[in-house]
This record gives sequence, structure tokens and C-alpha cells, in this order.
Amino acid sequence: MENKEDHQNILLVTTDSVRADYCSYLTRGRNTTPYLDSLVNESAVFTNAISPGPRTPSSMPVIFTGEHYRSTPTQEDFGSRYSRIADHMRRYETIAQLLSKQGYATAAYTANPWTTEATLFDQSVDCFRMIGSKHQQINDNLDGDRNINLYERLSHIGDQWLKKTDWFSQWPAFYEEIRSAINQLKEPWFIWVFLLDTHSPYIVPKKFRNEISGPAMYYSAIRHNYTIMRNGHHENPPNHLVSFLEQSYRDSIRSVDGFIEALEADVNYDNTTLIFHSDHGEAFGEHGTYGHQPELFEENIRVPFLIKGGVEPSWIDRPISLIELPKIIEYIVESRIISPNDFTDDFVVSKTEFGEETAVRGERWKYIQKRDGAKLFDLKNDPGEQIDLLDQEPEIAEKLQETHKRHERTRREKTKIGEKMREIAARI
Repeated sequence: MENKEDHQNILLVTTDSVRADYCSYLTRGRNTTPYLDSLVNESAVFTNAISPGPRTPSSMPVIFTGEHYRSTPTQEDFGSRYSRIADHMRRYETIAQLLSKQGYATAAYTANPWTTEATLFDQSVDCFRMIGSKHQQINDNLDGDRNINLYERLSHIGDQWLKKTDWFSQWPAFYEEIRSAINQLKEPWFIWVFLLDTHSPYIVPKKFRNEISGPAMYYSAIRHNYTIMRNGHHENPPNHLVSFLEQSYRDSIRSVDGFIEALEADVNYDNTTLIFHSDHGEAFGEHGTYGHQPELFEENIRVPFLIKGGVEPSWIDRPISLIELPKIIEYIVESRIISPNDFTDDFVVSKTEFGEETAVRGERWKYIQKRDGAKLFDLKNDPGEQIDLLDQEPEIAEKLQETHKRHERTRREKTKIGEKMREIAARI
């Protein structure tokens, strides 16, 4: 039997809403990730990492299980969506369950309201810490389960701001807890941290405000909430508001980079693998939306993904889906000699939460299948995805359409097999 001490510790850092092209280690001139920039020569850097979905509910359950959702024909309210995520997490083995079976001590610190005990992200986690208060309750209230008055709403938001939790979460407020876990957990350990600092309203600690001033940051946060966030788009937002939002957003990425740098003093990287990624991207009006709406354009699904330790350092341009993360971690734990290209593919798939859209994304070509039609983009010559080439390139479109159909067939077959196995297990 393999000695547990031979295993690598696994430090998984997930950050919300960071798009790849806003990270300076992937895009020159940004200067947003100076510490991550310094790690690239000793890391596996995936330049075309694709999230399996454009929002947290469509991405994180898939990333944590390595399995796509079963299709749901209609959208659901908050309570039903929590139940659906929990059902998915119950059906498949999660990263934490995989590592717990290998003898790992496990801990999780998550500020995201979709990754809670209610959605079963705490399965096989020895120490599960939700950085927030009454997430599900307030979401249910806002969804119409019961009316809440203005005072109650403002009181709840004020409490979040004062405690730096929920949508105002800032990592310095709970870093000491993470440090304690690093020092106290028995090795090998798995620690997952899900930061919300880069999610709107992009509230950034003063130390990391390189571009935005405090008054402009709070002004843009309030204006953003009331002019854009309520429906995800705005026909003509003021130019100064968009500029302030992007400045705050870039500074929030600098803050997350500061978190990774702070870890260096507390983590022994000789026996620890650092994995850094985002759950999805963020739009700033490129295709008429802001934030992370259920759209599959590059600003929504192309994300940073970097691994330091456990894999050979290299730059990988072939597409990779973050659905591969559980398998990558399993290989690292088993000390297999692997190349990052072992997990890439010619084309990878990303889907909206309820199956309204599916994207088949290659290194150059990208096909988006919607319920009312399809689009084809040449990312090499049209990185902004403005020119639909579906009619001009019918052969390429047909090839990617078949890839989409093959994915759907495979997913349905896996669902049938899984349901059959559960029926058999229930009889035993």
C-alpha cells in the first residue's frame, strides 16, 4: 500500500468571474497578475482553458464531479436550482470525496452561495467554512418566497459590507483561517478556497486599488447594480461607468493575485500542488451583456487555468475543459508521470445551465448551437466573435455540429448507465 506521506498536498484556488484575457500572464500589458506572472516558467499554463458553463451553477458542479448535467428543459426558481445542483453532486463522486478516500484531510472555504452545504459541496470535507450569512434564505426571499421590506434588505446588505462577506467578500478577512488549516491539517491535505473578490460589485481592499479610487469604486458598484445587474444588459451604459467597472474589476484581479502571493509564506510548495482557475468569465458589453449571463462567447467561458507542481511545466495551447480537473487531480495524487496535453482535446464543450446553448470550442473554430439556430466563428481571424461564418464554411460547421451531437449521445448514454447502476445498488 502506498504511503500517504508520498502524496502531494493539493491547494485548489477557485476565483469567481475571471476571464483569461484580463490576466497579464496571458495578455501582455495588463499588469493584473504580477505574482502569477512569476510562476509561469515552473507551471503548466493552459492558454485555452474553457469552463463547462458561463455561470457558477452551470460550471462548478460539473468541474467538481467531472460530469456534465443532465438536460433540464425549463428554468427553475432558486430553491429548485439548489436541489438540482445537490442531486448532481449526489450522483457523482466529487474531488473532495476522491481525495478523502485516498486518506487526505480536507478543508474548504467558499464565499460563493451556489457552493454550500445546501448544494452538497461539503461532502467528505472535514472542515467546511461558508464565508457568508443566510445565502439560501436571502435568495429564496428575493425570489419571491416571502416579501422583505426595504429596511430588511438594506440591513442584510449592510451586514455583508461590514463583515466583508457574501458579495462584499474580501480574502484578507478570513485569511488567518486558511493559514491555520495549512498549519494544522494532517498531511496530505486538500484545501479548496473559492474567492468571490472578483465577482461584482468588485469591492477591492485599498491595498490593491491601483486604478480605481474608493469613491469611484462605490459609485460604480451602486450604479452598476441599479442600471445593469438587474437584467444583465443595458443598451447604452455611460462610458464612464463602464470604465470605472473595468478598473475595479482589474483591481479585484490584482487582489486575488495578492492572495496567491500571500500563500507563498505559508505553503511548502516542495510537496504541494497549486491549482488556480476561475469558474467562468465576465462580460463588459462585448455582445450586449454585462456580468455573466447564459451566453457562450469567449468573455464568458475562456478562463485562467494554471498548475504549479505535479505536472511538467509548459504552455499548452490546445483546448482543455475544466471538466478534466478531477481526473488531473487523481493523476497527480497517484504520482503518475503526465503531460498536460494528456487532458486536452481538439474540441471541448461548454453548456448553459438549462441547455439553451452548447458551444463546441476548438483552438481556431467555435460552433455555438442554440435552440433557434447556430453560429460559427473563426477565433484566429475574428477573436471578438463578430462574424458568423456558418453559411460560408458549411463543411467545418457540419463537422462541429456532429461533435455536438456525439457529445449529447455520450451524455445520454452515461446518464442511462448511471441510473441503471443506482437501481442495481438500491436492490442490494
